Amino acid sequence: MTRRAQSGARCVICGTTENVGWHHVGGRHHVAWFKMPLCDPHHDQLHALAGNSTFEETSDPVERIVSALQATDILHWMLTESLKYTHRQGAVQ
Repeated sequence: MTRRAQSGARCVICGTTENVGWHHVGGRHHVAWFKMPLCDPHHDQLHALAGNSTFEETSDPVERIVSALQATDILHWMLTESLKYTHRQGAVQ
């Protein structure tokens, strides 16, 4: 991650405040203003699931939008899985 989140920021996946930084959800080169706090392990997981090609810079506007949507879809999936797990554990009513 290029920049650490403010003190007390929580990972949107697991809620930890340890080693949390801002992640550009749609890719830094595609949708630079759309950021969420992620811990380092979940940031690494997202990149492993997405592959590096999703985050590469391109001058083609359609490719930029497609890449941003794909990266966002992966984060949505990670959030959904986290919610399902948390619900099964009884933490969410």
